[in-house]
Amino acid sequence: MDVDAAQYASMSAQMLREGNWLQVFDREVSYLDKPPLVFWLSACSIHLFGQVAWAYKLPSVLFAFAGCWGVFKFTRLHHDGRTAHLAALMYGSSVALLQMTNDVRCDTLLTANVILATWAGMAWLGQRQLKHLLLGALFIGLAMLAKGPIGAVVPGLAIGGHLAITGQWRALSDARLLLVPLVIGAMLAPMCYALYLQHGWQGVQFFFWEQSFGRITGSNRWHDDSTGFFFLHTLVWVAAPWTLFIVYGTVKELFGVVRRKSRVPEYASLCGAVLTLTALSFSHYKLPHYLFVLMPFACVIGARTLVGRHARIFDLLQLLLALLTFGLGSWLALVAFPNSGTPWAVAAGLCCIVALVVYARSREHARALWPTFIITIGAALVINGHFYPTLLRYQAGTQVGDKVRELGVAQADLRNFATLSRALDFHAGYRVEWLRDIREASESIRPGRYVYCNDEGREALIRAGHPPLQEWSFPAFPVQVVTIDFLLPARRPSVVGTHYLLRY
Repeated sequence: MDVDAAQYASMSAQMLREGNWLQVFDREVSYLDKPPLVFWLSACSIHLFGQVAWAYKLPSVLFAFAGCWGVFKFTRLHHDGRTAHLAALMYGSSVALLQMTNDVRCDTLLTANVILATWAGMAWLGQRQLKHLLLGALFIGLAMLAKGPIGAVVPGLAIGGHLAITGQWRALSDARLLLVPLVIGAMLAPMCYALYLQHGWQGVQFFFWEQSFGRITGSNRWHDDSTGFFFLHTLVWVAAPWTLFIVYGTVKELFGVVRRKSRVPEYASLCGAVLTLTALSFSHYKLPHYLFVLMPFACVIGARTLVGRHARIFDLLQLLLALLTFGLGSWLALVAFPNSGTPWAVAAGLCCIVALVVYARSREHARALWPTFIITIGAALVINGHFYPTLLRYQAGTQVGDKVRELGVAQADLRNFATLSRALDFHAGYRVEWLRDIREASESIRPGRYVYCNDEGREALIRAGHPPLQEWSFPAFPVQVVTIDFLLPARRPSVVGTHYLLRY
């Protein structure tokens, strides 16, 4: 999906083609925004399986499963097996993970390694085994290679908050803790060396300060007009369908700590969720996917609340919330794109019926657990099987890239004019040269040349005396910012443009 995921995918493929594994480039420009882990892993996957979308996504999907395992292991340190399984189940069926594994960026790698680092750190506090200390350092290093210092800050907030509340400061006097920065430093050394060679000290400074902390201090170039409460309402849908128990449990446990009446067995989950949310809220630039990193901790709180004592009305409310989530997901898929959606609707409907039967027959505490999960499976089938594949048909760059591969168009014969598409580079299998203006476009036209352009670009070429011999048209919409006008079929023609592949 354009822009970020398609950009990272094309950069990964470029890294593989050029064989330059330390210095990161975006087309011909030096790149300094994200650390290299997502590019390294995706380039290796593309090398093994070919330049296809699922090969780019595969490492992140595997880390999504590792994140679920990490949630289980972390929860199992202090809770029974049922709570641990439930926490992993919540995380694995959350809207956050559904989004992370479709619009693949760095967040799946970051989130998985953060929760694994927190598990290893908490295990070391309880058992003092060297292997846990080394594993914690390893996962922090990977998290920082995924998205910078936030990979160390979030486990530090979680574990440090637990130490502050419980008063276990003596654990920090263990001399073996000196191994942690040594391991992390060894893991980051190749990247830091490459940053210095490519960008000088500015690159190293950007990684360790501006990329993460600069968003809070304002020294980072990214700014928006979001308020400090942006993440509070964003959490409502990111945590779905488990929002009710996550929010209720967090507020309840937070008041318990303030009143010194809390009896939870660990505070790393509460601190990991609340302190991270607070820190992110001070950022001058906010996007919904920034919240994904705290979701493992939030799901531990939700699981603890669901299996604990709560009013039975909460189970009914949870079921209604799950049905609402299902209804919205089904509406997105079946009302927005009704064609060919019937099989998915039937499968999702069967899941919904099974869930209601399970709920009606259940007599256990937390009876909304399995019905919610089953309903979520139904909604995910519709979203993954029907909605996203249909949505991406409106991403013209993807369709044009597939078309030029089908036609066997060589890199030297394809140009991109009046529109930019990262997905085109990836799906075409090579870097497509961009034409900056009509003069460059006119000079580029020759027999056998193909030009990808939007409607304005096509008209400009025709006015300049370059009518194509053949053309293919593709619906075009920025699918990463879906609007209500796009989702309503009757209004869709008013917001969907047309892009073209012209043959000369």
